[in-house]
Amino acid sequence: MKDTRKELFHTYVEAKTEKISYPYLEKYKVREADGDIIEGQKRAADHYKKVSGSVLKRFLALGIPGFFITLLFVAFGSVIYDKDTRIIIMLFGALIGTGLSLYSFLRFLKERKSEEYVGAKDKLDSFDNAIAFNLGAPSDAKAVDLIVPVQKKKLDGSLGFSVLRKNLTYKIFKKGEDVYVISSHFLFLLPKEKVTLFEINPKAAPFQNWDKKESYASERYKPYKIGYNSQSYTYFVKNTAELNFRIENEDFKAVIMPWSTPDIEELLNIKATEMPKKEKKK
Repeated sequence: MKDTRKELFHTYVEAKTEKISYPYLEKYKVREADGDIIEGQKRAADHYKKVSGSVLKRFLALGIPGFFITLLFVAFGSVIYDKDTRIIIMLFGALIGTGLSLYSFLRFLKERKSEEYVGAKDKLDSFDNAIAFNLGAPSDAKAVDLIVPVQKKKLDGSLGFSVLRKNLTYKIFKKGEDVYVISSHFLFLLPKEKVTLFEINPKAAPFQNWDKKESYASERYKPYKIGYNSQSYTYFVKNTAELNFRIENEDFKAVIMPWSTPDIEELLNIKATEMPKKEKKK
């Protein structure tokens, strides 16, 4: 059965201007940060994007050819009549292609630890913290990770076809009975009274980025068994928690990373439950 729920944190990024908007969160916007801090964050974000983009391009420059080399040798080998020759050709191609992809990925991980990359990320993080302070977030605000669809918005207002599912971090905190969310330079009120269900989804959820200083395979994240497919450049993680909302007769969800589930449970005073297993068809 097709999932018809919309994603509450769905994000649009406008072409050229990189302006961010939220089609479903807009009605819950409280305010935005002061202009000078926003400008500083934008400069830091542009620099980080440039540095991380260069690292990614170098990664793809070898990773993509490695994938196609494997396909080429497999295709060529499949038309060879002699079985032994066919196997040798296919294995040779697979070794070269896999070797290139693996080397590219290891170099990618190394460059993400470089002084330039880490410095750009630290600078961006410092502005993110300044914005959080400007918007009234307490020092103990939770940094919560979600998997969010990000879509390009063209200059004519139409939406791009492709949707990237990204792992993004939001500052979330509680004041009185209200729960607030900081995304980019905006402060939103989380409609917690609209929450209908909080469930753990055992299926692997895909996402296409990893911007944290620590590797996804580090001790911090090892318990969550995050997978990575070097051919599709996609990460996978199981046991995400889906926070469900019912807003104006429409169903929404927010996909929470497993390590952030306890923070949401604490903030909303709600316990995530196991998703019922579907009965197998006889």
